[in-house]
Amino acid sequence: MTFYNQHNFDQFIKLYAQDVKVYTYPDKLLGEGIDNIISIFKPKFKAKSIVVEIITQIENGNHVINHEIVTEENQLTKYVSIYQIENGLIKSVRFVRDN
Repeated sequence: MTFYNQHNFDQFIKLYAQDVKVYTYPDKLLGEGIDNIISIFKPKFKAKSIVVEIITQIENGNHVINHEIVTEENQLTKYVSIYQIENGLIKSVRFVRDN
């Protein structure tokens, strides 16, 4: 998450597959495609309004599971984020939110 906290959008976006899918756990599709990720994160990175703290990270095969706290404009949100990796890129992510 170095690129995330550095607000280095150009490097951050290279971590995602072109056809990435984003879900609220377990299977509610929130958006798909790299343009969706760009529309969400590019403005936040430009404003430098968001940071993440990884509490715990577990790797299991092609999945990475993070317990993380995202701070945006002084508001904290806890997540469990489940990343599916294919060919070295994030193919899907599922967010379990604390509320």
